[in-house]
Amino acid sequence: MLDDSQPPAWGTPSPLSAPRSAVSRLAEFDGKTYVSVLDHERLGEQLLRVGHVMADGQWHTLREIASRTKDPEASISARLRDLRKHKFGGYTVEHERVGQGLWRYQLRREDT
Repeated sequence: MLDDSQPPAWGTPSPLSAPRSAVSRLAEFDGKTYVSVLDHERLGEQLLRVGHVMADGQWHTLREIASRTKDPEASISARLRDLRKHKFGGYTVEHERVGQGLWRYQLRREDT
C-alpha cells in the first residue's frame, strides 16, 4: 500500500507496461465483486496505465485513453473514479461535455 500522502507512481514511460513492484504497492481496490487475489494486479496495472496517460494534464476522451492503454473505455472510466479516491492519490478529475454523449477528462492534484 502506498503512503496515503503520496499519489501513485506512474512507473515507466510506456503506458502499456506497469512494473509489478508499483502495482503491489497500491492500496486495495473495493467493491462487492472485487477479489484481491483475482483482481488487484489487473486493476492496478490499468490504474497505472490510465494515470500515466492522464499525468500530462491535458484533456482526453475515453476513446483517446483507450487507444493508448488498450483498456476498455468502461474500465478507464472506473479507474478515473479510483483516481479521485484519497488512497489512489486524491486527484481531481475534471470533466466536460464536448459533444452529444461525449466527454473529456483532465487530471490534476487538489494541492496544485
